[in-house]
Amino acid sequence: MKLLGPITKFAELHRIYQAVCHGKEGDGVELVHPKLGASVMFVQRFALKDLLYLDFNGLRYVQQNPKTSSEYAARARQGAKIMWIIRLSDNQYLGVVDNGQVYQKEASTSAY
Repeated sequence: MKLLGPITKFAELHRIYQAVCHGKEGDGVELVHPKLGASVMFVQRFALKDLLYLDFNGLRYVQQNPKTSSEYAARARQGAKIMWIIRLSDNQYLGVVDNGQVYQKEASTSAY
């Protein structure tokens, strides 16, 4: 993965990350859609996986599932705040925010 830098360089992504990784279900985030203008999007919860997420502008921002067997899940169980960015149209991982650092996937893989 390619490091793009600290989350603070990306104001809108930073607001989403704070809401998904440090907030709670129902928290509102003011975001600007390129065609629709400003709106408030709300953090939601997957009922079966008990994970927070937010959908905006064709992307899903979802916190790391600590119940899986991945290296990221192990880190999340230890307190790391990890949020994945997934393109909804084809379910492709585009990147990850890992403890405040933004990484871009160089070759996307399908989300499971």
